[in-house]
Amino acid sequence: MIIGWQCVLGCSASKYPALKFRTPPASKKRSQTSSPNSPYLPRKGWVPLSSTVPRAKPYLQPNSSLINRIQRRIFTPQNMSPIVIAIDGTSASGKSTNAKLVSKSLGYTYVDTGAMYRTLAWYCLKEKIDIHDPKKVGAACRKWKTTLACVEAQVRLLVDGYYPTKEIRTAETSAAVPHIAAVPKVRDWMKQQQRSCTQFGNLVMEGRDIGSVVFPETDFKFYLDATLAERERRRLAEGVDENLAERDHRDSQRATAPLMIPLGAIVINNSGLTAEETTRQIVTQIRQRLPTSRA
Repeated sequence: MIIGWQCVLGCSASKYPALKFRTPPASKKRSQTSSPNSPYLPRKGWVPLSSTVPRAKPYLQPNSSLINRIQRRIFTPQNMSPIVIAIDGTSASGKSTNAKLVSKSLGYTYVDTGAMYRTLAWYCLKEKIDIHDPKKVGAACRKWKTTLACVEAQVRLLVDGYYPTKEIRTAETSAAVPHIAAVPKVRDWMKQQQRSCTQFGNLVMEGRDIGSVVFPETDFKFYLDATLAERERRRLAEGVDENLAERDHRDSQRATAPLMIPLGAIVINNSGLTAEETTRQIVTQIRQRLPTSRA
């Protein structure tokens, strides 16, 4: 019997005198042993203790050093739920610029949800899909083959393995985005994709409904805004002539996921602030709220 459990645990009886194990039946030994060093629980046969059940209580002596090793493995920071920093705001309020700077400062993954909608708009235009027909646009989400990938700490939505960059920033694509984003089925599909981005770890996600719809449960919500004159100045500096007042009205009045200040969000008016100053405010607030172990 001693030889049996020594082989499984790879340890001596003198080192763990308080632990008692049963030799598994010969018929079950091969099927239940995941590796030569897997620990087992002596409860109705041998059950492997894996990280897939982190809340399970091992049937062992409480002071066992084996338990301590298991606890350190289960409750390490990499096994905690990913942190999501939600940055919402109006057009030209600095969401993208500040979200990139915040993600770089914290070492988190950056997610540009606006680029996801632009990618769908580009796809509809490329496939000659009528962007004014909600049914056809909604059906496009089921037809196109997409993949989420993390490249250089940024999540990208690939279409048939291709990542469009310049194509989604054209004037034609920009004009199509509001029609695409107003379709309920599109927003539902996008929400699922955006929530699945947590597979890449801690996130800084920017958009217009992140803190209100996509991740309403997050403790880190920010809403950026600036005066209309300042935002128009920023757009003109980028070489873009856009009616921001009309865009604000359209975004805030749409029936599905309208633009709003999320409940509990920290509002920052960055009209007179540089991008670095705005980022510093956001990062300071985040670090004050983060647990010590994750700051």
